[in-house]
Amino acid sequence: MLIFVLFLVLIGLTSSMSFGVRPPSLDFVGEVNQEICKNITVYAEGLIFVLGEDNWAEKGFVKRDLLKHNLDSDSLDLELDYLERFSVNEVKTVSICIIGGKKGVYHGVLLYHVEDGTAGVGTWLNVELEGNGIGLVRLTGSVIGVGKRNSKLFLLMFFVLLEIILLGILLSFRK
Repeated sequence: MLIFVLFLVLIGLTSSMSFGVRPPSLDFVGEVNQEICKNITVYAEGLIFVLGEDNWAEKGFVKRDLLKHNLDSDSLDLELDYLERFSVNEVKTVSICIIGGKKGVYHGVLLYHVEDGTAGVGTWLNVELEGNGIGLVRLTGSVIGVGKRNSKLFLLMFFVLLEIILLGILLSFRK
């Protein structure tokens, strides 16, 4: 993978096209389940179409080793939102947003390459999330509904049992 990336860089340097991303790294620091957004600038000489992908290392691994960045964001409970395909004519600002579901330190890379070419560039993603991940975000929807359904079931069972007992008492007095 590293040799492939170096090959892409060398090919990109020898061609007449200029294509890049600034800054070379982004730091996302925040709380679990909090959306954190940053911007990058993608620049090109003329109009090009760009494709993007993100790759991640194991949780806690923070070295800039592309070979170790072989996971997708879902496997780390990270939700990323960024443009995966777009056009650039000179300069374009791209927003990258991250929401993490678990406390920890994460290291990723966002790679962009020209759609019908070999040039590729990237920016490192450093993510540090604090907190326990328990909050109102987790206490919505069916989680609250479970308690209500259990209460209704309990009440139903109570009244059915009460009816059976009363029916038994009435039948015993009829004899």
